[in-house]
Amino acid sequence: MTAKYPTRPLEYFAKMKELRRSIARDTFTAKERGKPVVMGGEVGFHALYAAFDAEVIPAMPTGREMRDLDWVIKLNQAAEVRGYGKDCCSTLRIALGAHFLGTFGLDAKTGEHLYPDVIVNMIICQGQIKSHQLHAEYLGIPNISIELPFYFQSQEIAKKYFIDQCHQAVEKLEKALGRKCDDEKLVEGSKRELRTRLTMAKIA
Repeated sequence: MTAKYPTRPLEYFAKMKELRRSIARDTFTAKERGKPVVMGGEVGFHALYAAFDAEVIPAMPTGREMRDLDWVIKLNQAAEVRGYGKDCCSTLRIALGAHFLGTFGLDAKTGEHLYPDVIVNMIICQGQIKSHQLHAEYLGIPNISIELPFYFQSQEIAKKYFIDQCHQAVEKLEKALGRKCDDEKLVEGSKRELRTRLTMAKIA
């Protein structure tokens, strides 16, 4: 039977793996290079992290955990026995389970843990917001939230609300990280993020 739509392997899969390894390497060597580590990044404001020359660790770093189904079950169980049952999404439970079992942020090669200095999250997924709060409490670090407003009444009001929150986030990050926001890096980071999102939209 002839397929209706032709398929083929991803042409850039090897490049994607190379980039992922590079990002992981940069993240796990951040501390020794004197860089702060921000936990967040999902639908994140990466230009903001660039302004502080920070590396980013995802709040749901579950890629490695997902390779072992038996271990994933144990992570889910570790979250469930602490009250985070099936009303929470499985990804959230895996991330929380990794915290409770001590594998969150673990470098499998060195056995060392990478702990973030601060959490920054965009308020989109309610479950993720809750997990960020729990991560912050568990690690004893600041948790900074930026809410994406809806355009129910006025685009200008929504824009001002978002910008005001970004200014507040900058002030909180300066306090948490002990360094000033670099405006030039913020501008360059914003340009790169917009170019990346435009390219992603064209591909998708």
